[in-house]
Amino acid sequence: MDRESNDLRLKRIISERDEEITCADIIFKTRFPPSAVVARREALQACGNFNPELRSSEDRDMWIRMAAKYRVFLHRERLMLMRRHPNSMSKNADRMKHNIRKVLLNAYKNEFVPRHRLLFWLRVYSFYYFQTAWMYYEERRYGAAVRDMVQSLLLWPCFLRPKPLNEPALFRLRSLIRFSVQRA
Repeated sequence: MDRESNDLRLKRIISERDEEITCADIIFKTRFPPSAVVARREALQACGNFNPELRSSEDRDMWIRMAAKYRVFLHRERLMLMRRHPNSMSKNADRMKHNIRKVLLNAYKNEFVPRHRLLFWLRVYSFYYFQTAWMYYEERRYGAAVRDMVQSLLLWPCFLRPKPLNEPALFRLRSLIRFSVQRA
């Protein structure tokens, strides 16, 4: 919702049933908002608490580490609303890009998904650049948006099943066209 509590009609997290999600799922894409998590204090402490060096994405880092050690479930029913406003932490594309990259490098370094699964890691970084492209687009930095979208397409040209990503068919190509039109 926005500042005035109006529904923004953004994409909904789709899940047709309660489901277990893995560490690899969270590395690839965070599938739930941080304020919607319910976890035992002991589990948080056992995983080392939140990383104070991260200025954003510290929640994703924690959920990756938790999913590497414990079972994680996604509940299909929406139980909370999230307020979006222009001054939120997630609206700083450079900081978000930097911190998400640190989180992904930490997951790679700790082999939460083995390093030899190169195709997995290519898809992860492809989706990472897709997400950062949209962050730049929202800041009206169209050149940076186009650059990151091209990087995404070069790393992984086609996601054959976009529905599990909660994206439409040809979502990156459609985004690239949109960004390019704005840039021109």
